[in-house]
Amino acid sequence: MEGLRSFVYGNYVIFFMYNNDYLDIVTIIEGHRDIETMFDD
Repeated sequence: MEGLRSFVYGNYVIFFMYNNDYLDIVTIIEGHRDIETMFDD
């Protein structure tokens, strides 16, 4: 997903995108999950 960024907060990874003047939260995932597998399409 183009423009997708992430930020680690505690045990969570927050995925977000900038959308003009807004910050869109895409999803929040617990850090122990297999994140790469979750985004495979």
